[in-house]
Amino acid sequence: MGVVVLVAFWSVVWPYLVGGLVLGGVAGGGWWLWRTDRFIRGGDRQWRRDEAVKAGHRTLAEVDAMTGTEFEDFVVDLCRRDGCTDVRRVGGSHDNGADVLGVLPMGGAW
Repeated sequence: MGVVVLVAFWSVVWPYLVGGLVLGGVAGGGWWLWRTDRFIRGGDRQWRRDEAVKAGHRTLAEVDAMTGTEFEDFVVDLCRRDGCTDVRRVGGSHDNGADVLGVLPMGGAW
């Protein structure tokens, strides 16, 4: 019976069917994008947590509370973590204001 009504009123019904299909496609695509975004963000959050644990994550308040020497040691550790080599804390007169020296991962001193 429904098929007979559908065929009899096809000229009236088809725009609604097409609209429903388009709306369903847009809604399905939006849902898929939302789920993908949530999945990627969740993975990124987990990666950041894992990296924070490995790197000995410090809050900004903890960094602000460090002495100058502690901060320089912290920077040395960060540089080593990020692949710099020959990293050392220096200081004293005639150092041109450098407190930490090392070699970048792709070469070149800083």
